Amino acid sequence: MPEEQPTVTLKYQHKHLYRLPVDRRVVPEIIDFIGEHKTSAPSIIEELLHKDKRFDGKLDNVTSQQIYNYWLSSTSRQWKLDPAEFTSSKMHIAVSEGWESLGMDVEDVSMAFTTLFFRDPAMNVGNGKYILNELNNYVC
Repeated sequence: MPEEQPTVTLKYQHKHLYRLPVDRRVVPEIIDFIGEHKTSAPSIIEELLHKDKRFDGKLDNVTSQQIYNYWLSSTSRQWKLDPAEFTSSKMHIAVSEGWESLGMDVEDVSMAFTTLFFRDPAMNVGNGKYILNELNNYVC
């Protein structure tokens, strides 16, 4: 005769009432606004949207995640040159004026590059050769 298994009864009570989303779509005006402000952080864009009277009543069902997703989609077209992140980064460095690979990349692990900032004598960080030598000493 099999032994009876113990039974547990769990009662869950949710104490916060949330309004169910009626419509999860983001209106085109909000998408355009996000695109126009894509140089700002998504949290700043969200603040601007809530302050803008044109969007009163249109943000009730728009989430921070949706704003971030539209912002990411808008900005990634500029820097995502290849689906593989490492390859995309290498391509970006190759086409960016003043950026230069130091030829010490380890595929999918690390990438060494320099920019005009590090070669600017006014910034007092050397001409990049010092940094390259230090990297060589550290890596090799």
